[in-house]
Amino acid sequence: MTKEEAQQGQDFATMILDNLRKAGVQNTKKSERLKFDSLDPFAGSWVHAKGTYTETDGATKRVAVSIGPEHGTVGPQQVKEAANEAVQGLGCDLLLVCGFAFDPHVSEEV
Repeated sequence: MTKEEAQQGQDFATMILDNLRKAGVQNTKKSERLKFDSLDPFAGSWVHAKGTYTETDGATKRVAVSIGPEHGTVGPQQVKEAANEAVQGLGCDLLLVCGFAFDPHVSEEV
């Protein structure tokens, strides 16, 4: 990976995290919105950010964010590895995987 490619990847991740901080995540099935109390970059292998959010009952929970590729699909390996890193490594309550497209086998294998 060239220095320019690394910079573009970092800019992409920064843009995604800025949008998540501002807008949160909307769950249309349950009409719920996840609004972050904090969200900071994290230099993990598969987890790119970690933060906190507050549930409707007032409980504070920890969240890990894994960002898929700018051009390409999120595959089952990314989801599995990010889940391991988030739960076992960071002790997070929730893993949020962001991607523009997901491999069709993600739900089957994960």
